[in-house]
Amino acid sequence: MRCCLYSTHRGVKLINQSPWHYIRRKVFFVVLLLAPFENAHAFRYQLLLIPLTVWSGVEQGFFGSEFTSAYVTCAYGVENVGFVLVAYSATDSVFSFVWG
Repeated sequence: MRCCLYSTHRGVKLINQSPWHYIRRKVFFVVLLLAPFENAHAFRYQLLLIPLTVWSGVEQGFFGSEFTSAYVTCAYGVENVGFVLVAYSATDSVFSFVWG
């Protein structure tokens, strides 16, 4: 039993050191990079999620910059901006889970 484990471990170690290992890793990376696009091509209704994703990014950008500097700082002061962001994030996480 020990001999088999040692030989298996030694074989894996030799494969990882070969130059083909790096080529396979790069090909696998490209395959993983293209997989979502192939999935979107197969299921066209998933393309409707793109505007939702963009909207979510714009909303988070607005909240992180304009909302905190204009409203939170004026109303609660600079020292409470972190507390407001933590409260917003916790509430956002909970209701994201509740509403699906």
